[in-house]
Amino acid sequence: MAVRKERAIIVGGGIGGLAAAVALDRAGFDVAVLEQAGELREIGAAIGVQTNAVRALRHLGLAEQVIEQGVPIEFYEYHSWRGRRLVRWSQGDIGRALGEPTVVVHRAQLQQVLARAAPGVRLGQKATGFEQDAGGVTVGLADGSEVRGSMLVGADGLRSLVRAELVGDGEPRYSGWAAYRAVTEFSTAEFPVGHARQTLGAGCSFGMWHLPGGRVYWVATIKEPEGLDVPPARRKAHVLARFGSAHAPIRKLIEATPDDTVLRNAVSDRVPVDSWSSGRVVLLGDAAHPTTPVTGQGGGQAIIDAHVLGDELARTGGGPFAERAAAAFAAYQRRRMPVTTEITNEAWFIARMHHFSNRLAVLGRDLSLWGTPARTWNRRMETRLAF
Repeated sequence: MAVRKERAIIVGGGIGGLAAAVALDRAGFDVAVLEQAGELREIGAAIGVQTNAVRALRHLGLAEQVIEQGVPIEFYEYHSWRGRRLVRWSQGDIGRALGEPTVVVHRAQLQQVLARAAPGVRLGQKATGFEQDAGGVTVGLADGSEVRGSMLVGADGLRSLVRAELVGDGEPRYSGWAAYRAVTEFSTAEFPVGHARQTLGAGCSFGMWHLPGGRVYWVATIKEPEGLDVPPARRKAHVLARFGSAHAPIRKLIEATPDDTVLRNAVSDRVPVDSWSSGRVVLLGDAAHPTTPVTGQGGGQAIIDAHVLGDELARTGGGPFAERAAAAFAAYQRRRMPVTTEITNEAWFIARMHHFSNRLAVLGRDLSLWGTPARTWNRRMETRLAF
């Protein structure tokens, strides 16, 4: 007689939710992913999948598929507003030392790789709340129906419904800046393939990364008041007005971008908390530890969460499932919480540094970056990316 599988309900079908579906399926669960959108459509432009996340994907059997969709980063650089190189480290060497590369992929392609491997995805299923009891968890849906399972994973992002009921810590913390993002066809000897570059100004920064097919992904960040509205038709001009005087090829890259294709989001995170679980319910990814994206670790940490959560649940032995889940959730938090708390706090500090607006503070920042030896940057990155 077949052994009944425990059902894991996952709220949210983004990168973290889909990765969790793959991980929990491999751990022997019957998986149901509840995604409120009617179709899986990722509009986040691109994402850096760094060495630690690629290693987690390797455990999920998906690393090669993602690597094939991306452009490896060999060198990462910081530049001043006028183009002076302040910092350069070899991301490629670090990846080779740790066993996996860092690649930049379009988010839609990463999502497609995950979605093809993820079982039980249900679209158009908006969760409205949940209740847990001694026997399981019941998730209520907007259409009045319910889904019953043995456990619930909240992977529903920055403004997570599951987190609101589990933690109840209110609104996210606004960073003080907004990100403008786009992808465009662009090629120049001033920005060789394999390089990633971050330019720091006063109250702003500009990053650029290569994608397959002769495309470049760029992100412009600008210190702006919360609540500012910049309509899609004005965003390119808004960014060009701020970055038009920066070093080459930034102006040309912005000008090459099609009008009305620039995305904008006000960037927020949350102050780290000391618990992501209660009973049969656990949080993952941005629902657990949203971070500002300056370290490029947000999506990658969600993938790592998924692998670790699945790994800990697979390790549990016999006995009542509630006890096994509690033990697995505690072990998951012990492995993940120190790492994600450090990343969130570090990213908040780095983001403030990126957006210094006082001239003396900007000068001091640039001199400090320029004066830090390359070997120090290599050690920092190796420590951050080891997993």
